[in-house]
Amino acid sequence: MFCSEVGEHLNYFAHRRRYKDALSRAGLREIRFHDLRHAFGSAAITTLDSYSVQTYMGHAHYSTTQRYLHHKARREDAAKIAEAFRVPNGAPSSDTSELTESNSGAPSTSEGAERHG
Repeated sequence: MFCSEVGEHLNYFAHRRRYKDALSRAGLREIRFHDLRHAFGSAAITTLDSYSVQTYMGHAHYSTTQRYLHHKARREDAAKIAEAFRVPNGAPSSDTSELTESNSGAPSTSEGAERHG
């Protein structure tokens, strides 16, 4: 929250006008002031723990933080996921792709042509 120099509430309309003027001077597109909270939360969650983001955003309950933050993938998570799906020799083999197709339940191109043929 923002307050005046003497601790009083800011005039919403004056604050909104200053915000829009600042966007215009900076050559930025107009967005709602509240969208800055979402932008902060989305950026902060990529480097801070969830509790810190909850605290900075002023949410009393973690469920509120979860609801409004758009979780972005972290680089270390991407590396862990890649490792989880790594094939031992480092590259997928043709056997793997054939096995996947046969287990998917979907007809292959040749099977589909025979059925509709």
